[in-house]
Amino acid sequence: SKPFKCKICHFAAAQLGDARNHVKRHLGMREYKCHVCG
Repeated sequence: SKPFKCKICHFAAAQLGDARNHVKRHLGMREYKCHVCG
């Protein structure tokens, strides 16, 4: 299961670290964009 849900889009992660890295994409702190919402 993927208990760590993104509050910005529908992304969900199995591990907290993956969820944190994903949120950084929304905040402009990552080079790549979110693959869920673009």
